[in-house]
Amino acid sequence: MQRRDCSGLCDHAYRRRYYGRSARGAAIAVLFVMNIFPLLWSLGLSFFAYQANQQTIRFVGLANYSRILTKRTLLHRRPGMRC
Repeated sequence: MQRRDCSGLCDHAYRRRYYGRSARGAAIAVLFVMNIFPLLWSLGLSFFAYQANQQTIRFVGLANYSRILTKRTLLHRRPGMRC
């Protein structure tokens, strides 16, 4: 009985698994850069009063959220508006 040499087959399976992991890693990196990073950046900026034309930044905390949520026009529907 002769032994079969599986070195080429095993090497091919290892390469396929390795490149599959690197492709997943690249896809996750692109997902982070294109979707998650801007989401986190805008969430962080929402705690500041930032004006790009004046290059000033001031920490306001939750004041932006409280101002938006307490506006009467946001909570009540205007006449003539459809849902």
